[in-house]
Amino acid sequence: MENSFLPDPPLTAESLTDHVGELFQAMEAVPIGVAVTDLAGRVLFVNQRILKSLGYRREELVGQNVAIFSRPTLDAALLPRILAQSLEGGWKGELTGYRRDGLSLPVFLETNAMRNRDGEPIAVVWVARDITEQRAFQRRLVAEGKLGTLGLIAHNMAHEIRNHLSAIKLSLYMLEKSGEPDPDQALHFSIAREELNRIELFLRTLVNYAKPPKPRVEPVDLVEAVNQGLEDARPILNLKSVALFRQFPPQPPHLRLDRGQFAQAVSQVVQNASEAMEHKGEIHVVLKRQPGEDGAWWLVEIRDNGPGIAPHLQERVFEPFFSTTGHQLGLGLSNVRRIMDLHGGTVSLDSIPGRGTVVVLRIPETAEEP
Repeated sequence: MENSFLPDPPLTAESLTDHVGELFQAMEAVPIGVAVTDLAGRVLFVNQRILKSLGYRREELVGQNVAIFSRPTLDAALLPRILAQSLEGGWKGELTGYRRDGLSLPVFLETNAMRNRDGEPIAVVWVARDITEQRAFQRRLVAEGKLGTLGLIAHNMAHEIRNHLSAIKLSLYMLEKSGEPDPDQALHFSIAREELNRIELFLRTLVNYAKPPKPRVEPVDLVEAVNQGLEDARPILNLKSVALFRQFPPQPPHLRLDRGQFAQAVSQVVQNASEAMEHKGEIHVVLKRQPGEDGAWWLVEIRDNGPGIAPHLQERVFEPFFSTTGHQLGLGLSNVRRIMDLHGGTVSLDSIPGRGTVVVLRIPETAEEP
């Protein structure tokens, strides 16, 4: 990647273009992202692939610090290290890139130096590849491997536990009917029922993840499906004293989806948010339409004011059996992703430690049969 036909410093975007115009024309055509910066990391050139992938105009990037591509993950300590290693033979590694609209994408980055006639470094070339599909393939391999083990035990375990739950629920019902409970007893009965409901929801999540049923799609009122999910999560909301706020459109959209599965996805996200918050937190659920070149989407934004998730953990929260709390099975958000995949939709997460987390469920307005 090193070159020795560049002019002596100082180097500007204009002088660089004058001397290597043909090279830049070639860079415009390559199917990977290419940028050139000066030795301080100031952007001198970006090709069309970067502009298209990140949603910027060229004039918005030229002259900016290269950290604009990957902030806040390209921190103050990492950038100098990349620049220094680029001059010594090159740097390579994975980063999270950010589009102009704030959406993130995983990137594999390689850098190296451009040199002048005397062999002195004068610029840095940054070559970036979007590895979103590669990451998705790796996730599928991991998930399928774990499912092989999970599928062997999930149904038998769920059947056994449900038998005991039925006996407990019957005994609880008989105790309540045996006499008028005092206020303290009534409170404990209520807590017991809520905890039993949570166990049953957990079992459904486990079984559905091990062997997910094919969605039974039909025209569904999206607002009703979201509300069903919120009501399914009501026990944990009440237990943690979490306030719920809704912002829905006056005319509810009707989409083709499996109402029960979509409600389960909403419920799981809300439960995860509630589990992470202290008492008297807040969850805001916003439903809105998003036009796009590939057709319109409907977004269900679920935002909380909880503790947030550390940046290095955010990409792992959708992995099967990964949990940030350490005392949960870690299938909740993984199951949400599976449900959204089956509906042709997506799920994304953005979190700021100390300020909260927002999870967005995207469902196409016109969906094909799963």
